[in-house]
Amino acid sequence: MKKKSYFQVFFLNFILMLIIPLLTIILIFWNADRIVRNQILDYASGSLERYSELFDVVIKEMSSDCLSIYGSKECRNYYAYSLEGSDRKYIQSYKINDILESVNSDRYYDVFVYFSTDNKVISATKTTLEARQYYDVYYGNDMKGDYWQEFQNVISCNSRKPALYVLNSQEENPYLCVAMNDRSTARINYTICVVLDPAYVQEIYSVRDADENSSFLVLNEDMELLMGSNAEMDNLAVLKDFSLEASENDTWHSQDDYMLKIRECKSISGYYGYIVLSDSFWNVLSELRLFSIVGILLCILTSIVVAYKNTVRAYKPVDDLVSRLVSKSGMKYEKSNGNEFDFVTVFLDENDKKLRESRIIHNEWYLLKLLRGNLENADVDKLDRCSVSFVSDRFLVCILKVDFSQEENDDLQSFVIQNIFEELGGRNGKGYLVGVEKDEYALLVSVTADINKLVDDLQYGQKFCEKYFHIFMTLGYSQIHENIKNIPKCYREAREAMRYQYLLGQGSIISFSQIADRKEQHPAEAEFRTLVMLKKYIRGENNQKSAAQFVEELFRIHNINETSSMDRVGFFNKEVVDALDRIIGERSGDKNYNESVLDLLEQPTLIGFQTSLCYLIQELQRDRASDEDNELVVKTKNYIDENYWNADLSVTMLGEQMGVRGKLLSKIFKEKYQMSLPDYLLDVRIQQAKIYLTQKNMTIQEIAEATGFLSSQVFIRNFKSKEGITPGKFKELL
Repeated sequence: MKKKSYFQVFFLNFILMLIIPLLTIILIFWNADRIVRNQILDYASGSLERYSELFDVVIKEMSSDCLSIYGSKECRNYYAYSLEGSDRKYIQSYKINDILESVNSDRYYDVFVYFSTDNKVISATKTTLEARQYYDVYYGNDMKGDYWQEFQNVISCNSRKPALYVLNSQEENPYLCVAMNDRSTARINYTICVVLDPAYVQEIYSVRDADENSSFLVLNEDMELLMGSNAEMDNLAVLKDFSLEASENDTWHSQDDYMLKIRECKSISGYYGYIVLSDSFWNVLSELRLFSIVGILLCILTSIVVAYKNTVRAYKPVDDLVSRLVSKSGMKYEKSNGNEFDFVTVFLDENDKKLRESRIIHNEWYLLKLLRGNLENADVDKLDRCSVSFVSDRFLVCILKVDFSQEENDDLQSFVIQNIFEELGGRNGKGYLVGVEKDEYALLVSVTADINKLVDDLQYGQKFCEKYFHIFMTLGYSQIHENIKNIPKCYREAREAMRYQYLLGQGSIISFSQIADRKEQHPAEAEFRTLVMLKKYIRGENNQKSAAQFVEELFRIHNINETSSMDRVGFFNKEVVDALDRIIGERSGDKNYNESVLDLLEQPTLIGFQTSLCYLIQELQRDRASDEDNELVVKTKNYIDENYWNADLSVTMLGEQMGVRGKLLSKIFKEKYQMSLPDYLLDVRIQQAKIYLTQKNMTIQEIAEATGFLSSQVFIRNFKSKEGITPGKFKELL
């Protein structure tokens, strides 16, 4: 069974230590939340009962007053007089006023009787008017919102018993009223309404202060909200969310934001409600919540510390073993994401692999020291112990550089090259392959045959790797020298031959004898000619030649070809790059040529350098022409801005001023600003004309002349085409 890692053990200790105290804190908090919630709801239930009893007393008195007025003989007499068409009904309305005054108490804001046949309030403690006029006076000429509709609802009710209504419900202090109206018979056809004073309603609310996160509600028989003690809480659409029956009066109904309870009115068709915001619970529990969070954090911190100590103590022997292995091997190991036992397994596998490869490593190390001339006399004996032996006293060194390979595995590539070339070297002596750097190898051959035969074998190996393994290489080999002490000389000659890969191209086989006699040939008069030639060509002074022809001429003048020495080629390349740096540095544009110059320097062959130089010269030529065009169109634009008043100004005239053909100038201008020269000239003249129309007291003819138009008619036509209105209309609108 696989053992758990260091991190896994730590994590398990942490979880086990955390669960019990964490559950305890959560349980305590849940119990406290339940207790506080019950206390708040009990208080809310008591408030609902207390307020509803107070309202019941008042509403019962209002209902009794409605019934007494309704049954009075004055109301019946008024109805009888109205049938006769007698003026005595007006006298009767004043008698009804006496009755209203007698029932009016300090609690009532108003008491009125509305007669529907005449559409008039026939008697009232406030005033006596037609229905709409009465409503205007009643609310101080404020007819906003749906107030008139609320008044219509009251006077058109169809109930034989008093019912609760509210007037002006959009105000902070609505007018709660009790109204009755019997339209089911033809005998009596009037409405009686007793309006409670809002100040008295506030007095009831002030009996005991309610929580700011709760509200007492008064509802009609259709469960519609009439008024509440907290205006902010009244905005909750609680009554749209619930369809409650009287049987549910004792139940608290929960929503995400609030709790609601409803109680039926005893004295009239209506309901009372009490609503509590859920925030009330958290306001009370805020301190407990803080203590709970602190407790959870302390619990987690304690669990981490204890779990860490337990894990360290349990794994100390393993830690000591892993630390020693890391210090001995230099291997990297992270406790947080590793398994100690897997690390030990990997360590043993790696060391076994190193032991098996140690002989090969020693061979390459001592052979590389031998090639570079760093092998001391005491190390010569070690070559024999590493199974390195030579069959003759004649030596040759060949450098193999991989130019391209489809093989992504470097170890497999090295294995292929080593086996092929060591075997080919063994045909004419004995060969050893050494890795010099990435994709580059040195083949040391103790030669027993003619050099031509050896070169043929090397060429065969090059073609074999290319054909069967898609490994493309360049070879550079030295001359044959005698004595083991001359092996470093062979190595230097082979590396010098490889330098000429730049001239002779990739995939070549280069002999040191082939390039040994090359000497630097550098004409003194060509030293500063490179900069001058490049500047002239980029400025367009030698445009009859293509970029490729120009570069060929530059190479010919400096005597750069396949027969040149690498020292001369290197000097020439530096001279070209320095000249380009100076030319680029003199440019004022924002374009960065670093990547192009870097690409030029990194070319592996002279042909690649030549091609890259052509592209860079062409790029500089195009950018120079673009800069000149930009300068020309900016100059043209400024000239138009200063000479728009000249009626003779045209594309031809602008071309003469700028020294180019008018059509070419217009084409360059349009590419820069996406509009033609005539359009821009017209736009400038129209904008200046608008300024004259705004700021100066000038006639249309004077403005036309001042802005370069041939006549006022031409000015008016162009202005209307551009702005959609005539200059005169534009000035009038201003």
